[in-house]
Order: sequence, then C-alpha cells, then structure tokens
Amino acid sequence: FLYVIGGSAVVSRPGVADVTLTAGQGIRIPPGTVHWGRAGPVGVRAIASWVKAEGQPLRTPVPE
Repeated sequence: FLYVIGGSAVVSRPGVADVTLTAGQGIRIPPGTVHWGRAGPVGVRAIASWVKAEGQPLRTPVPE
C-alpha cells in the first residue's frame, strides 16, 4: 500500500494505465504484481506498508 502525504507519484504496471497519486491519495498493489514508480516533478513524501507471507521475500527482482 502506498499513501502520498506530499507532492505526487506515478505508479506503473504492465498493461495498465499509469496512476498519478497526489497528497491524500493511496493505492493498494496486490502481492505478486509487477510494478514500479517515480516521484512527481516536486518529489514525493509517502507512507508505504507491506504484508508478506512468513518465510517469503519482501521483493522479487524481475528481469528487464
């Protein structure tokens, strides 16, 4: 989950339109979803949280 508290961020996922988040907006990204993001033109301040299964890695790199 990503919640923007200042500035803005763009979240991208394959095959889905980019989502631009501004202060007060958030997005839930389901486990296993390939995604990436970038800060907006004035940067971003955000809170992120993860829920993961016991014994599983937090992240899994995806080949480019």
